[in-house]
Amino acid sequence: LTGDVARQQGNVAEAMLAYERAVGMNPNQPRWWVAVGETAQAQNLHPRAIQAYQKALGLGKPGDPEQAPIYYNLGVSHYQSQQWEAAEQAFMNALQLDPNLSQAAY
Repeated sequence: LTGDVARQQGNVAEAMLAYERAVGMNPNQPRWWVAVGETAQAQNLHPRAIQAYQKALGLGKPGDPEQAPIYYNLGVSHYQSQQWEAAEQAFMNALQLDPNLSQAAY
């Protein structure tokens, strides 16, 4: 919760610290890994974001449509890292899980 408040206030560094603490206390909770990924992505720390999103996906249920936004964010970080094939695959996975996720189609 502290990380969410810090992120809403624009303090991404404090948010990252809070989310990293949350991951340390409960490393099997995908929500915290997604939060780390989103916060890293906001700081253009794409390798860290990729790692966090992959961890969240690994903890989730394969084929769960709720993973579509995580795949989309993973694709964005791969794209920003000029990892074109990995980005395309992540976007395709997002669309496969949620065909209405239109931003993944571009």
